[in-house]
Formats: sequence, structure tokens, C-alpha cells
Amino acid sequence: MLWCVATLGGCLPAALAADALPTDRWLLQLAADHALNHRNERAPADVEHVRVLLESVLRINSQSLDAAVALYELADPASPAADALLDRILEIDPDHESAFETWIVRGLRRRQTIEEQRRWLQGLLTPARPASQRVAIHAHLAQLAWRQLDAAEAESHLRAAEAIEPSWPGLASLALDMLPPDAPAWRKLRALLRALRANPARIELAWRIGLLLDRAGLPNDAFEFYDYARRTHARMSAPPPIASDVYLALSRNALARGDIDEALNMGRAAVQAERNSYLPSFYLHWMLTRAGRSAEALVLRTTLGERFARIEDPRAWDARIIADAAWYYCTLDEQPQRALALAEHAVARAGDDPYVQRVFGWALALNGRDEAAAVALEPIAATDPFAAYRLALLYQHQDRTDDAARVIATLRVRPVAGPQRQLLDSLALEGVASRPADRGADERRILAEFDREVLHFFDDPTRYLELGIRPDTLNPVPGEGWEVSFTLRNRADFPIALGPGELVNPVLVLSLDCRGDQQRTYPALLSIPIDRRRILQPRQSITVRRTIDAGPLRRILRRTPQQLQRITVTALLDAERAAGGAWRTRISGQRAPALIINRIPAATGPEAWNALRAAVTDGRNLARFAALETLAELLGEYQNHRLQRLSYRPASVPAQRITSILRTTLDSADWETRARTLDALQVVGIDRTLLAAIEARLDDDHWLVRLMAVRLLGMRHGEAFSGQAARIARDDADELVRRLAATFTSETAPSSMPASE
Repeated sequence: MLWCVATLGGCLPAALAADALPTDRWLLQLAADHALNHRNERAPADVEHVRVLLESVLRINSQSLDAAVALYELADPASPAADALLDRILEIDPDHESAFETWIVRGLRRRQTIEEQRRWLQGLLTPARPASQRVAIHAHLAQLAWRQLDAAEAESHLRAAEAIEPSWPGLASLALDMLPPDAPAWRKLRALLRALRANPARIELAWRIGLLLDRAGLPNDAFEFYDYARRTHARMSAPPPIASDVYLALSRNALARGDIDEALNMGRAAVQAERNSYLPSFYLHWMLTRAGRSAEALVLRTTLGERFARIEDPRAWDARIIADAAWYYCTLDEQPQRALALAEHAVARAGDDPYVQRVFGWALALNGRDEAAAVALEPIAATDPFAAYRLALLYQHQDRTDDAARVIATLRVRPVAGPQRQLLDSLALEGVASRPADRGADERRILAEFDREVLHFFDDPTRYLELGIRPDTLNPVPGEGWEVSFTLRNRADFPIALGPGELVNPVLVLSLDCRGDQQRTYPALLSIPIDRRRILQPRQSITVRRTIDAGPLRRILRRTPQQLQRITVTALLDAERAAGGAWRTRISGQRAPALIINRIPAATGPEAWNALRAAVTDGRNLARFAALETLAELLGEYQNHRLQRLSYRPASVPAQRITSILRTTLDSADWETRARTLDALQVVGIDRTLLAAIEARLDDDHWLVRLMAVRLLGMRHGEAFSGQAARIARDDADELVRRLAATFTSETAPSSMPASE
């Protein structure tokens, strides 16, 4: 039904109420168009072509943020031009947070020492700066001070930054890093939770929270974060493997919660994940024995014994493996002399390794060398429960009960389950088996304050971050200028950090499917960053406007004005390329619902023709430009049909009269009309009379008209235009015209582009 209605003569006059794009936005469209049409080559001449068009935008509209940003992306990152363009971006938009962050990073790189960097940043701190800039400066000053080990200054700048914007990217991680090693567990928990809230994709933080809660005697609370980390890890497209130590922690947690089967499963997973140590195997043996699976435990112990029996010359083996063998002979198959011989080899090569030191101390104790064992174990007893147990046991055997109690009292890591816990309980010392009534109270208080809603972000990112894609019109007509607004809106009750490495990387990848005279598919054609903000507060939104009527899509739409073209836009937010080349969303990304845009066919009846002529002669500028584009497209389509280049038969149009109109508007008193006509002629076959009129515009009074004439002739005639291009590149009064002409000289000239393209 839409097709039939759209081709009626009465449709077009209503459509002509729509306008072409303003000149600055039109030039942006041409820049995007050229870039997309040459996206696979990126020859220097094509890059310069795009650059000239973007600089033309800034001449027309000095406040065009889009042009300044696009020029920066084209610039050599190491060039002064890139610095100047960043300055220009921030002059246009001082609140462009991503640009300012880039500006700071570039400024820091130009300064060699931390002291020079610090002085430069301090000089930037003025009350006149926007808050978003001041918070970034304080954040960098805090990082520099921390690198200089100036904790007081780092703390001062961190607090200043937090006072402006507590959720600023990086602040939570820096606050966590700045905690002293002996900070109370509740402070560590609070800092970890804050960092996880800032970026819940950092599952290593969830593992650490689980470990901390386990040590606080809160295994059920710990499991909540372990489980979150495992589920999030499983959702990642290419996650790193889970480390053996993590599986061991999961096993101990399951044991503390009374889930023996899960504890065994995690113990087995730890063995499978570890290739450089036998410690997980020792733990699994203990688990199997505890669970009453003595046959399995015997098989494992025998296998380990056979492997360690092959160690004849310890010097040929890694020190950690030698230590593992010594530990085996200390615990699973007690052979004191062999254990000590191996431990001595290990400690001679890796004496600074606390694990090696513990094994050496145990082996000494097994051989009755109590004094030497105490010397070896005392330095590590506060952090190693195995060492603490053996040292306390040694003191008990010497009737030094107070010393044994002291060792256990100063143990900073209290395991809640596992072989270490079993050994400590066997000492029957006060304070080991019993637990204070208020143990974990501070941690429970901190947990109660933590809003767990952020942990559900990956369940459905669309619930928390709304992606809106809204075209100016769903039914554009030929010649009409239309763009698309892309909006991100925070629907959550927590801030969302934007950027690479943050919760969401705010870049859209757009694929287009166009169906009309035939089907055409353009996967991952456009990449659109929505990165003006680094933080989206609850209910805050950010919008960018872009044209998608560019590149191969624009070429098809201009060639087929009498065809209904159904355009389906597929957008992926925060996407990545899979191994096979296809694009997919990351864990925090989302796929927008398909957007369908119907480019309505142009009407060709008498009423439509009269409306077009009226728009050209009496219409407003933007309506005139739309009419000129429509006329040129209809003429080009008619010519391509005559040359049998189309798969359909368009309605006939008055070709000679259209040509006459276009020739006349080349001589218009309005420079914009002349420039727009020259671009419209890109889709038209040019005869000698029209060519002469175009070439006359090479001497036009207005620089943009000359630029468009050079562009038309260079793109259409290629090397045949090279001689004229060289003259213009040398003699034209305008720099941009000269530079564009230089891209069409013999050294850089592209092949000519036929009208059908």
C-alpha cells in the first residue's frame, strides 16, 4: 500500500515541505560520504579530501564540534595539529569530558618528570574551570602523588576530586590502591565494594570481596560475591581462565557452608586449572579423605608419589616443584630425611619464597631440629596458617603455651575451612576454635549499606541504560536532508561510567540492509562514539546526531529516486569483533531493536514537476537545495535507464528541461545554490554544454563553489582532470581549494567515477 500511495502525483508537494541539510551539516555529510566510500583504502589523497571538507565545515560554522572531533581523529596523534584540534574542541565545548581527559594525558606525556607534570597540573587548577575539568585534574594529581609515595598529598587531591564527583572514573580504584596494608578489614571491604560498584565487570574485585568475607567468618555472604563473579565470568565472550587459587577459595567456601559435593568439584577444578604446582592436588587429597573417599585419595597419593620419586637430581627441577615434593614427604608420605634434603635444595634457590620457607621449616621440625625450625617459621607465621600451626605445635611440645598462643593470636589470616583450619583446631588453643560474638560485625554493617542493584547490570543492560535511535523522519524523500539522533540515557539509580575499560564503552557499530531494486547489505558500516561524558548520572542522557545517508547507502539512494528503498538499521552498543569476523556485543553491550526507514520514491506527475520548479525558483534556500538534488537524481536515473544500467523501468522525466534548470542554477546569484548544484551534478551524465558551465565555476568568486567544482571534475574525470588540477593547486587564491585540487593531480588522481556510481 505504501508503494502505491507514494508514487501518486499528489505525494511530492507535501514531501517538498522537507528541507535539505544546512550547508555545514551537508559538508559533514560529504566528508562522511567520501570516507565511507574509501574506507578500505584510506589513501593519503582520500584522507586529505575528507580533511578539506571538514575544514570547510569549520569555515562555515566555527562552532561545529563534529567537524573538530572528526579532524582530530584524522590527525597524526604525535603532531602539533592534534594538540591544536583538541584545544579547538575544548573551546567549542569546555564540558567535553573525554576530550579533556585526552588533552591532559597528552600534556603529561610532553613533560618528562613527575615534578614537571605536577607543577603543570597545579597550574591548571583555577576556579574558572568547569567542574568536570577540575575533578579530572585532581584525579591526575592524586595519581602522581601516589606514584611519588606522597600519601598525604594523594589523599588531599583524592578527597578534592570526590567532593566534586565521587563516581569519577578511576577514583574508586585509586582509593583502594591507597589503603595501607594494615587497614582494618571493614575499610578494605568498603573500598572494594565501591570499586566494584564503579565497574561491576571487574570480577577480580568480587573474588577479593569473597575472600575477605570468608576470612571474616561470613561464608554465605562470601558466596554471593563468588557466585556473581562466576556468573559474570561465564557471560564474558573471551574471559581469562579461572585461576587455581580461585577454585581453592570456592572449595573452602563450599566446605564452610556444608556443601561437600561442591567443595569436591571445586577442588578437582583447582587441580585441572593448575599446571605449575601440586598444592591443589594436596588439598584435593585432604578433601577426598575427609569425605570418606579413601580409594580415590589413595589413587591420587600414589600418583603423586610416583611423580616425586622421579626426582633424582633436584638441580634439574624447578625450585617450586622441589618444594612441592618436600611438602608431599612432610605431609602425605612422611619421610623426614628425604623431605629435608629436597627442602634444602629448594631454599638454597628460592629462600625468599614464603612457601619454600614454610616447607623448609616443617622439614626441619620433622627431623627434630626445633630451634632451626622456629627460626625458619617465625618470620612467616603471621601470614601462613600452616607455618603458624607448626610453630605453635613446636612450642606446645616444649611446654611454651604462652608462645604457642601468641603465634596463633598474631595470625592475620584465619581460614574458615580446609586443612589449615583442621590443623589449627587440633591445637585446642583458646581463640582458635572459638569465635568472638562480634566477629564480622563491621563487615556486615558495610554489606548492609551496599546497593546490590549494580550486580544485576549484566542480567539486562537495557534495563539500566537506554539506547535511543531516532531519525528525523522515518519516511524521507529524495533530496531531503535527514540525520539520526543517538541517545544514551541512564535509567539506573547508580552512575554509569563510560569509556574503554569502564562499565560501558559508548561506541555504536551500525550495519545497514537496503532493499529496493535489489538487496544490499553493509555490515559494520558505521562506528559512532557517544563519548562526550565520562559519567552518566541517574536519569542523565547524552545525544549525538549523525548522518547515515552516506557512503554506499547514499550512492544507492541517489541512483534510484523512483524506487522505494527499505533501510534496516542494526545497532550494537559496546561491541567487539569475534574470531570469525562477525560483530557481537560485549557483556555490558546491547543490540537495539531494528530501525526501519522507508526512503519514499519521488513522484513524477505534473503536480510534482510544478512543485519542484516552484521550489527552485521561488523556494527558501533549503527547499531549493532539496529540489535541485531531486531533479539531478531523477535526471541521472533516466540517463542510467537509457544506458540499460537499471534493473527496473523508471517513469519518464523531462530530461532536457531538468538539464536546463541545473545549467541555470550554476549561474545563480546565490553562492550556496551554485555550490549545491555542483554536488547534485555528481549523479548526472555531463554533456559538453554542461561541462563548460561547470568549468566556468572553477573561476567563481566564492571559494566553496570553486571547491565543489574541483571536487566534481576531479571525481568524475580522474586523470583527465590532472592537468587542470595541478594549475589550480598552484594558482588558486584559497588554500582549501588548492589542497583539494592537489589530491587530483597526476601523482594522486583517482580513476574517473561514472555517473552511475
